[in-house]
Amino acid sequence: MKMNNASDAQILIIDAGAQYGKVINRKIEELGIKTVFLPLNSTYETLSQYGSVKGIIISGGPGIGTVEAADLLKETVFKLALPILGICFGNQIIASAFGSTVESTITREDGQFRINIDPTSILFSGMKEEQEVLATHGYGITKIGPELRVIASSDGFIQGVQHVNRPIYGVQFHPEVDLTIHGREILRNFCYKICGIAISDVMKNRQALCLEDIRNSVQDKTVLALLSGGVDSTVLAALLTKALGPGRVLAIHIDNGLMRKNESTLV
Repeated sequence: MKMNNASDAQILIIDAGAQYGKVINRKIEELGIKTVFLPLNSTYETLSQYGSVKGIIISGGPGIGTVEAADLLKETVFKLALPILGICFGNQIIASAFGSTVESTITREDGQFRINIDPTSILFSGMKEEQEVLATHGYGITKIGPELRVIASSDGFIQGVQHVNRPIYGVQFHPEVDLTIHGREILRNFCYKICGIAISDVMKNRQALCLEDIRNSVQDKTVLALLSGGVDSTVLAALLTKALGPGRVLAIHIDNGLMRKNESTLV
């Protein structure tokens, strides 16, 4: 999987070998938030070089979040002292790190399930108590540790936890997929309300992503842009000019005969 090398990333995604790892990355970037995607065994020195990061997501994975695995992340991810969201395997890592018991469950969960959430938790802010989510796991939290509290559950399963003092959250289901109906809201709550990423920062970042995408796509070529005078084509021409410079953008206005009086002159 391609890894970003973005010094201005705001969300750090730790990949534990998740089948939906790339989906997490895409869903966060759809919010206009830049990410960096790094493997689970990344060193503290590697992680700490991203000074603009405001939160961490630990992905799902094929393994079980054992105490041994959690101990390794205590010297890397947890040492950064940033807000953390653990998904599936990541949730188990958080549970093990704070004294919970994680073990094989009597039955697997594979598919869409209804769960009950605690809407007073910031992670679930603005959401109804009953939710439909996608779960794919055979391991789970069977006993909660003293530093955590349960914020989501279903029939016999602990589906979500929250640290009682620190901005650390875990969900056993997958908020990044469409089968988790309000998964996008969960990710938004984590990024905006828990990590404190400002909307103004997101808008600046969205423009930066557009400019970078234009430069990567166009490379050393010149662009011909056709302008109708409407918002879409005008914004496009402005972004092209900002990304490439006026010397590499040829903007042509097409008068289709339906323009208002003198509008073509203004364009």
